[in-house]
Amino acid sequence: MLLLLISSFALLLGPICYQFLAHRQGLLKAIDGFIFVTLGGMVLTHLLPELIHHGGLAAIFMVLVGLFGPTLSERIFKRFSRTTHNITLFLGVFGLMLHTLTDGSGLSLSNHGGSLFLALGIIIHRLPVGLTIWWLIRPQFGVAWGSITIAMMILFTAIGFTASEHFWHQLSLDNTVLLQAFVTGTILHVVLHQPHAHEHSHHHSHQHQDDHKHKDAKPQHEYQAGVGSLIGLGFLGLLFLMPEQGHDLQHHHQHRSGEQQLIAWAAQLAPWILACYVLASVQFKLQLQQTKGPVWQWLQRLTGPEAILLVLCLLGPWWALIQLGCALAISLLLSKLNVTMLPSARPMPTNMIDFSLHFQVLRSAPWIIISLLTVNLIGHPELPIDAPALQVLLVLAMILPMRFCHIGATVLAISLAWSGWHPQAVLLPLIAGPLLNLKQLGTMNGQQGATLMALTLVLTLGGIPLPALEHNHQHHIESWQWAALGGLLVLFGHNLLRTGPRKFLSNLMAIKIKNPHSH
Repeated sequence: MLLLLISSFALLLGPICYQFLAHRQGLLKAIDGFIFVTLGGMVLTHLLPELIHHGGLAAIFMVLVGLFGPTLSERIFKRFSRTTHNITLFLGVFGLMLHTLTDGSGLSLSNHGGSLFLALGIIIHRLPVGLTIWWLIRPQFGVAWGSITIAMMILFTAIGFTASEHFWHQLSLDNTVLLQAFVTGTILHVVLHQPHAHEHSHHHSHQHQDDHKHKDAKPQHEYQAGVGSLIGLGFLGLLFLMPEQGHDLQHHHQHRSGEQQLIAWAAQLAPWILACYVLASVQFKLQLQQTKGPVWQWLQRLTGPEAILLVLCLLGPWWALIQLGCALAISLLLSKLNVTMLPSARPMPTNMIDFSLHFQVLRSAPWIIISLLTVNLIGHPELPIDAPALQVLLVLAMILPMRFCHIGATVLAISLAWSGWHPQAVLLPLIAGPLLNLKQLGTMNGQQGATLMALTLVLTLGGIPLPALEHNHQHHIESWQWAALGGLLVLFGHNLLRTGPRKFLSNLMAIKIKNPHSH
């Protein structure tokens, strides 16, 4: 019973923290950064792997429906956009309530001879959950509904604690995997759309009549969002050390193995990514990036010396030659078809320090992170998508909505190779990852797009002899790789601190959807 009381108190700390911190724009930004990172990180590293393990592609589809369905419905039925958003918010909160049942069951397990570290992990992760609930409910529905929701979550925890065996059977993941996948998508949707932002921006406009002062305050607020996100990353690291909740010990071992593999991949990549940054800085210093011919401009957009270096060192010289040859063929076609190249998502700086420490990191870091997380989530695709052509189509569906840079696309390809995907699926992001996105394809007419797609598929599936690839199961990390990973994390963290998590990830998607929640 003591564990139940402590966990309830941990849940109540969230609203208390919010009431003390949320009266100022900067501190609200810090809360937003903390929630964005902790809840998003929990979903990507804890909830989604388990859902995909039990539900496969159907679970991925339901997550996408929960994530994008409310936005599409609000755009189609504009008159009912507020109702749709409120329903989405309700589903997200309902999903968190269901999760408290498993929290209670886990506490009961710990109370009857289980690991105390399991109970500690549950209690610690309740802190951001309580803050999240208050952050979602309080700005739109008031203190009363926020209090009722928190009270319901405490009640659900108590129910899970007192009737754990019954609820573990009735609400097992195998029985509710698609429902939980959909609810997980709605949670991500609500967090991404900042439900508190409209109310606070209205209040903030009355406090700051001087536009110039408001503009000057913005970088400070983004800095505070970055501080909140770094605290959230530290919190995720602490949760990462805690044992996994649940009774499926075999899946627990598989999940931990996946997390260890993710860290090993990041450590193996880190030295070479740092080398890519050094190489890009040298090019910038010598002004070698200012090429004039369209063929070479396209070739640099698709690969660049940095991407070739990564492939050469991690996949081998034959893969580097194949990548270069295919990218050159595509570049020649694009030049002949007079396809307009999209400008860089970020303006090129003129200062060497800005380029080395900020521009190239912000240009590549989000794609590196999302590539590693995505491939680690999916793993090696099982039947019925083990055929090379189906894997190529799946990779195409992954890269179309996102505007990859050449380093991010190369990391995606290397991750696929290490995870055991077919060579054809690995080749696609290597040769066309930065090109095949909805925004770039939108600049082409029908003939240009069809010709480009035909050449890409011919190169990918047309019988080019591709070297064999091996799974990467290395968990042992050398000291120099740890040092490189630490340096890379400092570099990423520095830019996260400067921009905040939302701006840090702002250029991931190729198509920007206007926020429909500004009611």
